[in-house]
Amino acid sequence: MKAYGPPINNAPHTPRLRTSRAASGTAVLLAALIITACPQKTPAPGKTSMGAGSADSGPSPVTSPIPAPEVTFLGELSHPSMKGPARIAVSPNGDIVVADPRAKAAHVFSTGGAYKFRIKRLVRPLSCAVGADKRIYIGDKKLRGVFIFDALGNPLGALGKGEGEFRMPNAIAVDREKGTVYVVDSKASQVRAFSTEGSFKFNFGSEGSGDGQFAFPTGIVFDPARSLLYVASHNDGRILVFSPTGTFLKVFGSYGAKPGSFSRAQGMALDTKGRLYVADAFQTQLQLVDTNGSHVSYLGQMGKTRGKLMIPLDATFDAHGRLLVASYDTGKVLIYGIDSTTTPPPPVVAGDVQLIPNVLDPASRDLWVTAYIEVPERSAASIAPHTVRLHLLQKALSPDTSKVPTIGDHDKDGVKDLTLRFSRRDILALIEKAGTYNLRITGELSSNETFAATVQLSVRAASK
Repeated sequence: MKAYGPPINNAPHTPRLRTSRAASGTAVLLAALIITACPQKTPAPGKTSMGAGSADSGPSPVTSPIPAPEVTFLGELSHPSMKGPARIAVSPNGDIVVADPRAKAAHVFSTGGAYKFRIKRLVRPLSCAVGADKRIYIGDKKLRGVFIFDALGNPLGALGKGEGEFRMPNAIAVDREKGTVYVVDSKASQVRAFSTEGSFKFNFGSEGSGDGQFAFPTGIVFDPARSLLYVASHNDGRILVFSPTGTFLKVFGSYGAKPGSFSRAQGMALDTKGRLYVADAFQTQLQLVDTNGSHVSYLGQMGKTRGKLMIPLDATFDAHGRLLVASYDTGKVLIYGIDSTTTPPPPVVAGDVQLIPNVLDPASRDLWVTAYIEVPERSAASIAPHTVRLHLLQKALSPDTSKVPTIGDHDKDGVKDLTLRFSRRDILALIEKAGTYNLRITGELSSNETFAATVQLSVRAASK
């Protein structure tokens, strides 16, 4: 399938609507997301289902005076249990929450990318948000409710009556200063507002194409600087703007593929310079517009290799100014630096490691070197095993993942340790001669910190 998204470097690009053959394939994927409902027939190039005219006809798109950002791909969030990220939210403590309907769970990562835990009491989680008090809100399509969890994933309650309160809670935004939780109910063509405790406040919107009306609303983002709500109307490509009390203010955008138009608008993010990042699931890219709807640039390229998007469904910014994008069909969250933002180095705390054996005999047939890892004043359970690395002679080795790590007190000092094992053969492959070597063991903690420990390993000379 041909990619219509531009390279990340924001080279000039004019997207086109896909042909009917490509559209049918993508429509199947979109239908599988359960994000879309009552989808329109996607037009072939030069046609539109929004009435007479061409997808590229009409006035020329307006270009924003706001410059395009400098975009740098920084990396990805991934985990074996994350299957299809649909929505992303960031907690005040830096944690990243990902709603994953394919995995029937929500995942929580540290700001450094360590996998902390998953929230399992869900069936088809579509949406998520985090309040100022670090409460996590998860919208579930199958249960038709929005459920509240604390920062550790423990259930606290629900918005309204819980199950059955909504028809399809597809996106959530929180005004952290006023304590209002906004839920996009796609099938009801409404936005409903609640207190952070779950009490209903008001709703606004109805089905239609007029001012303040939606054609299957999907994404929502709250702008705290201007105190505005932006809501994406999926089936007609419009972005509607409201006050915090639901008063309609303005609308921009249209259905299509030219700059300033959207084919399947989903989640949105807003940066401090007034650029709105709109995830277009059908065009497989993000389009950047200003708050008046004038085109700024594009971001992303379709593909399943590292750094590429496949059905982007949401975007948000973290506290460090990094842009996080949910790539549903690759099962990853992509991380971009915007205007020179970079991945912040997490704080480093000292750890302690014992290796068994700590002397290697090349003639031995033992398979493993076992590491017992302690981090003083931290729980052993807070160590993310898949982030642990053994560093030796400028090389890094990962631990064996075929065995579930265990927690115990190997040295009987009253401090719990995490037990991991490394391949003895891989370690010896890095060492050219007998001697004593300093190894460094590092990893990430669920507290958004990293640990580091140094330990010695000796290697005997090979028998002649």
